[in-house]
Amino acid sequence: MTSPGTTEHGPEEDRNGAASSSLPPFVVRTPRVLMKVPGVHLVTETLAQGLSDCPDASKTWRDLVLKELSFFSSPLSEEIREEGRAQGRAEDVLLVLEQRGLDVPDLVREQITDCGDTAILRRWLQHAVSAPTAEDILTHG
Repeated sequence: MTSPGTTEHGPEEDRNGAASSSLPPFVVRTPRVLMKVPGVHLVTETLAQGLSDCPDASKTWRDLVLKELSFFSSPLSEEIREEGRAQGRAEDVLLVLEQRGLDVPDLVREQITDCGDTAILRRWLQHAVSAPTAEDILTHG
């Protein structure tokens, strides 16, 4: 279940890409205002840590930071980008295995998609090109 103003993918947006008016304006504008604050990464990180015990609020904050500070470099924004890179690499591994016609059991698929280490996923991708089975990339990749 999601909170008002959010979907399972984060804050609702209107047709112009702005966060839904059901979120208080100060919440939506906070990341944009913070861009002007020296040491903004410390503030965004502190807020992220403070929200860590509330998954819905934490997700909304991460989505807002990603949208408003996409160009900005901070530990949180780098973490979000790294998660995106890992997700993309996992999708690449699965695509190669599927295009080769190899069966990808649910357990293997889950292990690949749950992996957040891009170095491991890169090795798996390299091995997926020639592995005899999908399982083989996890044990020999």
